[in-house]
Amino acid sequence: MKLLAIACLLVANIAYAGEIKINLYEREAKETTKFLFNTKSSTAQKLENANGAEIPKINRYLIKNYKLTIDDKPITDAINILYQCQIEDGDLIIVRDEYNSISNPFRLLAFIAGHPTQVSKVKVLVVKNGVLKSEKELASKASSYDWEAKALR
Repeated sequence: MKLLAIACLLVANIAYAGEIKINLYEREAKETTKFLFNTKSSTAQKLENANGAEIPKINRYLIKNYKLTIDDKPITDAINILYQCQIEDGDLIIVRDEYNSISNPFRLLAFIAGHPTQVSKVKVLVVKNGVLKSEKELASKASSYDWEAKALR
């Protein structure tokens, strides 16, 4: 019986180690989207509920010249850091990036007229020793600039 309990704990711990729950909140729409992010496979799936203890934040990464950086070394494009924490595989960082979209005729005309439509992308990154190991887009929305994120266990 004790052996079975120990085996269950080990299996639960292994599954737990590679999975992070993410709450992503877009303020303008007042909408929260919840994800289960697998740090090993860099996959994310939407969840109905994402409860748990918040993973303690770190302050290693900065935005400089529209790049996520560590020790002045650029890692990837980003406008804002929404969340950063340490995980078993390195560091998990949730960032917002932005680009001008000309994906349809209306947006192309707006771009030509000098009013480009900016699209925000929210991405979750896994970085180890200053090197980007994985990147997964969680959300993309036009003219949306105010996001919040939390990572939970």
